[in-house]
Amino acid sequence: MHLFVRHKWLRPLVTSLLLLVSGIAASDEKLTPIYFYDPEITISRNSTLKQKLDQFLVQRGNYQFQPVTDRDIFSSLTATETDSVFMMSSWLFDSLINKAELTAQLVGIKNNTPYYKKLLVIHKDHLSTPPSELIVASTGSSAYSNSVLDNILNKTGLSRYKDITRSKLLSVPKDLDALLSVGFGMAQAALSTEDSLLQLQRLYQNQHQQLEVLGLSAPLMRILVVTPKQSSPETARLIHVIEQMGQSQTGKISLSLIGLDSWMQVKDAVSLAPSNKLKEKQQGGKKP
Repeated sequence: MHLFVRHKWLRPLVTSLLLLVSGIAASDEKLTPIYFYDPEITISRNSTLKQKLDQFLVQRGNYQFQPVTDRDIFSSLTATETDSVFMMSSWLFDSLINKAELTAQLVGIKNNTPYYKKLLVIHKDHLSTPPSELIVASTGSSAYSNSVLDNILNKTGLSRYKDITRSKLLSVPKDLDALLSVGFGMAQAALSTEDSLLQLQRLYQNQHQQLEVLGLSAPLMRILVVTPKQSSPETARLIHVIEQMGQSQTGKISLSLIGLDSWMQVKDAVSLAPSNKLKEKQQGGKKP
């Protein structure tokens, strides 16, 4: 349930309460925060990410990186924090009720593209297993994982697997871990990425050969950097700092922890969008 405050005079109080619940420390010194939420990044990784990002930011201004682990709290902050920057998955941005009041400024780049696709793969020994009995390994939250599954199954017409969204989900830290979970028998299927599947092929050829690609999602944008439409000059300066992260060693390390190489303007990324027509992967088809 998303919490939005109609009366502006109540917003500071509600925001303070939300920050306390989320474990965000208060400070007398005015900071411009970067609130971060990604359903595919675990709490333990958030801790490391905060340490590295704060090291990068402290040298460039009065900025602070603040991961938020609760989706509803993060969504509420996007409605109440007007002098802040938000990093979030494109999946969450698309679902925000107050999206019209926000502007997506930057999008992450990995392997020279701001887009990626999710794969649904299955162990070949379980092609005949009832979909409702499959355990699916995934890096994301339950809501995110089921949303991606719906995206894949609706686009590829795999009607036989429609009940897979009611399967058990096995939470894992990384996409490669999801694939390895299938190889080691902890799950029968996995949500992963094309890059991770190629990595599995390089590192674990035997496990790669056991997998079958059932389908791909539509192209998804990588992590977005978002601001309120009415934002302060300091917020604009922070956007410029973030955009230049790839030019320093600390910034590069921080980017790698988010799974990125660099940033680019969203307006420039739109023209690079791949075709929405999916390349369906049939049983026994060629692996990407």
